Amino acid sequence: MRGPLAAGLQRTISAVCLAANLAGCTGWHDRATLTPAPIAARPQFIRLTLQNGHRLELHEARIVGDSILGESGFRPNRLRTAVAVHDVKKLADRQFSGGKTAGAVAGILGVFAIVGMIAVGSSVHTGLGCLCGGGK
Repeated sequence: MRGPLAAGLQRTISAVCLAANLAGCTGWHDRATLTPAPIAARPQFIRLTLQNGHRLELHEARIVGDSILGESGFRPNRLRTAVAVHDVKKLADRQFSGGKTAGAVAGILGVFAIVGMIAVGSSVHTGLGCLCGGGK
């Protein structure tokens, strides 16, 4: 039978693993120029910064004529969206980030180390109670 400490540790480990997974070890990388090449190379997901400062994230983006076409929002409610190329100030796409990956791995290992120390400390404390006459 598990105690409340074990259940709490399991929830903590699950939360840390979920957070690391959501971070995805990726980050937005700005492109120096707005050309079809980055869009053609990674058409799944891009972020546009418009001239007015607003940001727009597009799925399945592509350049058609003088517009960038894609879908904004989340499934199942995605909307077809078109943005004129001259309205775009900056283009960014998601790429692997070594720094985020290293940070996620270090964080997960740190949590496991803390959990291990707590578990060892708890078992040692319980064992000493039995040795000191707690089992009479």
